[in-house]
Amino acid sequence: MKILVTGAAGFLGRHVCQRANALGHKVAGTYRSAPGSLPFVEWLRVDVTDTSAMDALIEATQPDAIVHTATKLAGSLAPLAAETNWTTNAIAPVHIARASARHGIRLVHISSDAVHRGRDEPYGDAVAPDPVHSYGAAKAAAELGVATVAPQAVIVRVPPIMSDGSDRDRLAYRERFMLDLARSRAEGVLFTDEIRCPIVVDDLADACVELAGNDIAGLVNVAGADIMSLYDMGRLVVAKHGGDLDALPAATHDSAAVTRPGRVVLDSARARAVLSTRLRGLREVYAGSNSIDVVYRDRRVAARMADRS
Repeated sequence: MKILVTGAAGFLGRHVCQRANALGHKVAGTYRSAPGSLPFVEWLRVDVTDTSAMDALIEATQPDAIVHTATKLAGSLAPLAAETNWTTNAIAPVHIARASARHGIRLVHISSDAVHRGRDEPYGDAVAPDPVHSYGAAKAAAELGVATVAPQAVIVRVPPIMSDGSDRDRLAYRERFMLDLARSRAEGVLFTDEIRCPIVVDDLADACVELAGNDIAGLVNVAGADIMSLYDMGRLVVAKHGGDLDALPAATHDSAAVTRPGRVVLDSARARAVLSTRLRGLREVYAGSNSIDVVYRDRRVAARMADRS
């Protein structure tokens, strides 16, 4: 199978490329500014917001599947700015979905738990978006557009994406920000009342490759097993990589006067039922208690995909 990964030089995109290659797939990846360093990727320079250029690229490369990871964040963990790149986050995904449908190409579109405002009970796959800020609104608009023009696509709602903590030089931007906070190298706080189910990037990448090879359609939550606050996530990161836990600044939404999603717990029951990839908790992965799972993951996922072919 040939997989086209948009945003392949980014954090998630790079890991999707690595996992796809490990499973024997051909990989092409788009970039805007500079290509990544993975030698097995066919690097393709394109602006995903350029509709004509993306249409031409998809037609020229003729992939079997597209994993659309390219996005534009409005900020790190500070309050999200009002100015969100609507073109990248809301409009471009719909054009890509239309092109994939026109050419009969499988599409895995990556969305975000930011489409929800937060509530006490978990969010199932089918719960409609109710965003509280512009980034969430843009991701919600993309979901609607993708589902409309490419009903056979799978739309993957994901929580904060983290590394496995093993390589200090390859952390997610969120982890780097947390470490900078603890070292007084960045301004901001970690919210104790902002609850998520962080997903380890290796698990999410595996799930994306699996979904690229099957025919599951519609919305699917893909989240980790732990339910924890951003502040608790930060303490885990700082404890892993060294730093002063007491220096990590904490706050609540009310005290900081910000409008952000509160408790957003994604129910991933459907994903766990259909995927071979085990969606681990961040605590387990950071503790290194299940490294053997990575060793045999390629064989397990490949066997499931072979059974479906």
